[in-house]
Amino acid sequence: MKVYNILGEEVATLIHNEYMASGYRQIIWNGRDNANSQLSSGLYLYQTIMKNNQGQLLHMNTKKMVLVK
Repeated sequence: MKVYNILGEEVATLIHNEYMASGYRQIIWNGRDNANSQLSSGLYLYQTIMKNNQGQLLHMNTKKMVLVK
């Protein structure tokens, strides 16, 4: 799961190459980028990509979220 700014630049990686069993998940983002700097309020995009054990793409989804301080 990655977070992008409105320009499409990656600002944070929340989950990378972790196995998770099926089911609902809640991920909490602290509003900081990969360098641990606080980001400004505004519109951000988050993207989830799911692959199987062979690396084959199963699902990809991008949604909007608003960071409010």
